[in-house]
Amino acid sequence: MFNNVFEYTDKIMKIVKPKRVLYMAIDGVAPRAKINQQRSRRFRGALDAEEREIREEEIRSKWSKEGIKFTESVNEGDKFDQNIITPGTEFMWRLSKALQYYVLERI
Repeated sequence: MFNNVFEYTDKIMKIVKPKRVLYMAIDGVAPRAKINQQRSRRFRGALDAEEREIREEEIRSKWSKEGIKFTESVNEGDKFDQNIITPGTEFMWRLSKALQYYVLERI
């Protein structure tokens, strides 16, 4: 995921071509109301994901019985939990540190 962020940042840098200053805002303190809204969205997202997995399993089972071959599009280990992209999480702290290193390498 970090490499994807770095590649996208490189892409933006090529488009913007900053001359003197580049300001990157990654993680900050969020107001309590926003945190509550994000929490609500994450819970709803988790329920939606669970329902989607159940439906996918039903379809796989049906296709298997009908002899239809299919391939997995994403390995279980390759899935990224978007719930960790929240202010104050370890992921955001690690991303911040990785971006500091990235910027030093680019300079």
